[in-house]
Amino acid sequence: MAVGRLGTVEKALRVLTAISEQQPVTVTRLARALDMDKSGVQRTVVTLHDAGWLRQDPATSAWSLDAQALVVGRRFAGGLFDRARPHLEALASATGETVTLWVVRGPSFVVVDSVESSQPLRIVIPVGLEAPLTTGPGVAAFLDEEARGHLGDAVPPEDELAEVRARGYYVTTGGAAGTIAMGAPVYAPGPGPGASAVGTLLVTAPVSRAGVAELEAMAPRLLAAAGAVSAGSAG
Repeated sequence: MAVGRLGTVEKALRVLTAISEQQPVTVTRLARALDMDKSGVQRTVVTLHDAGWLRQDPATSAWSLDAQALVVGRRFAGGLFDRARPHLEALASATGETVTLWVVRGPSFVVVDSVESSQPLRIVIPVGLEAPLTTGPGVAAFLDEEARGHLGDAVPPEDELAEVRARGYYVTTGGAAGTIAMGAPVYAPGPGPGASAVGTLLVTAPVSRAGVAELEAMAPRLLAAAGAVSAGSAG
């Protein structure tokens, strides 16, 4: 016998997903985007707020994800986090720069782990930070067509992407001002041909200490670490 679906749960998941993609967002805007009754959306967000999934900005009444979303997300990414952590620590130690693990989520990167440089002048990138994919457009070389679509017009020309694929990493200055970063793709273990990267391993340095040449000298270590994480090795 088929088991029926719960409409209220489906509605809550639709609202939660929409908020994750549009945050911060008001109930009015949410209801319009989802073509749902505003009062029903209001009851859903209040319920999710009471359960720790959402928080509201008192100044704008807009809603954003709260801590429970990060807790569950970290549990989902637990396997990736566990196998990546030793490689992040080793890479940060070898390069002397901040190393972060980002996952691709729709149009954004989200930091799921970070190991700071031990140098006095260092880049601090907190877990949970979200940045648009357009801050590292070279990642498009490692994404499938659907994921690449989130970059819109920011996708580099195909000849540039082919060069990025050939060397296995990309360099970007599209993040925080005064920084330069080099990223290599991370895949789920055992990806098939044409698989889309699930994230990126990033080495970030202040431009006052490193340029493209300095970062590229670190590329073999970055590629080895990203490869080990993708292969499921815990170091």
